[in-house]
Amino acid sequence: MLPVAAKKAPVLVFRGTNKAIDDIDRNRDQALGLKQFIQHQDEIAAWLINTMQITQQKSVIVGHALGGAIAQIVATELSDWIGEVVTFSSPGTSREIVTKFLQHGGAKLTVTHYIIDGDIISLAGEAFLAGKAIVQCLHERFINPLHNLDKRQTFWRLLSNPPLDITQTEISVQALSHPTFTFFSTDYLKFLAGYYEIEPEVALCLTSRDKFEALRRSGFSLPKIWF
Repeated sequence: MLPVAAKKAPVLVFRGTNKAIDDIDRNRDQALGLKQFIQHQDEIAAWLINTMQITQQKSVIVGHALGGAIAQIVATELSDWIGEVVTFSSPGTSREIVTKFLQHGGAKLTVTHYIIDGDIISLAGEAFLAGKAIVQCLHERFINPLHNLDKRQTFWRLLSNPPLDITQTEISVQALSHPTFTFFSTDYLKFLAGYYEIEPEVALCLTSRDKFEALRRSGFSLPKIWF
């Protein structure tokens, strides 16, 4: 998106598919999003360079789900044309890419990761780009999971107008990237307890980043977790 007002940074948005669990299931053998980045690297670079020439502003890169993993790779490989990176409900990337990001001067970029407490998508990947991590937790007591259709959902602007019962906690990216990182909300612990009764071995793999990564790379069909 190109800015309408002067001195506003352009924004390049990457999104995953409608089913994020399928995205991380199909990307097993390399950094999440790397295949997609390689396929479109030239056109992404051309857009960033051309946009900077037009606006004289570095771009903000935004990514959701698999798009967040792609955004982290773009920020690593094309950092000269990027000023800020924001990811939402994103998996991590590889440790190699995280190291390369810092080697390419990534510390000068503003990076923010928004994570939903209990979203196992963010347990995938080895690590996240250095920056700031915000864990959001929403306890919605009135959602009936049997009837939670798109047309009945209430859509919130969680950043500009958050609901009253949302909590936001900043944690270090080092903690988010740690092999033992997990979620501790009561909702997630209830989910694990229930799922343990159905698939105990799989449920145990949902208790930390390193265990989930091992499950993801093992060939297990991750969409089965969604029943």
